[in-house]
Amino acid sequence: MNAPEHVTIHAATGRLSLTWHDGQTQWIDNATLRERCPCSACRRVAHSDAAARNKPPIAILDIQPMGYGVRIVFSDGHAQGIYPWDYLADIARTLARERTRCCTPPRPTTKRFGKYDGQSVKVGGNELLALREEDVVAVVTQ
Repeated sequence: MNAPEHVTIHAATGRLSLTWHDGQTQWIDNATLRERCPCSACRRVAHSDAAARNKPPIAILDIQPMGYGVRIVFSDGHAQGIYPWDYLADIARTLARERTRCCTPPRPTTKRFGKYDGQSVKVGGNELLALREEDVVAVVTQ
């Protein structure tokens, strides 16, 4: 994978942005980058379930180009992992999907009942009372 056009550290928001040649910008927060460090020591800790639960905020102090990726120097002193460009892009895509999944409400379903005939309408066991024909045209459910 080609290197992004711009790699920017956003210290105020604690994120890294990658701007690709097609104009797309991807964002990864510092904590996620640190948690997903690809070095062997970090992978061993992650797989042993010995990772600390309450981690202090982490900052990126430096980014060093390594040709096929970057070495990131973190405020906790860690600087061993080399993050290949495709790995960073995969992390960003995964985070974007997770944000979309957790923050996008399900699409509502519209059920149409036709003309109101002067009767109440039952929807999912709940009785809705309509006073005029235009009062019950559709019910939106999740």
